[in-house]
Amino acid sequence: MRLLDKRPKAKMESSSKPFMPFIQSVSVGKGCKELAIHQLLTNLQLNVLALVQS
Repeated sequence: MRLLDKRPKAKMESSSKPFMPFIQSVSVGKGCKELAIHQLLTNLQLNVLALVQS
């Protein structure tokens, strides 16, 4: 049962992988906080648009 319970979590992790490059870009851009904040706001706007359109 535990192995079956872990599989859905793995699927959720793989579905969230598109966010990883964004997280990496923010961590790399810590010295440039304005750029990181701009990327964060852009990502949030894209998420909202995707939710509205769906």
